[in-house]
Amino acid sequence: MEDAVNWNDTPAFLAVARTGTLTGAAASLGAGVATVSRRIERLVGGGAGCAVVRAGTDRIPVDR
Repeated sequence: MEDAVNWNDTPAFLAVARTGTLTGAAASLGAGVATVSRRIERLVGGGAGCAVVRAGTDRIPVDR
């Protein structure tokens, strides 16, 4: 099932939401920036059925 959410990618998304940057998220997760970026791309851009839009300083998930 290609469009299913890989729940192992969600910590990367949450870390970026908390820290505000890929670098901060990577540091908090003990991972590389490329790894965090790839996990987020897989989660929001990889056909999982969700997208993220920026509204001011908040990030609001929206259904595609």
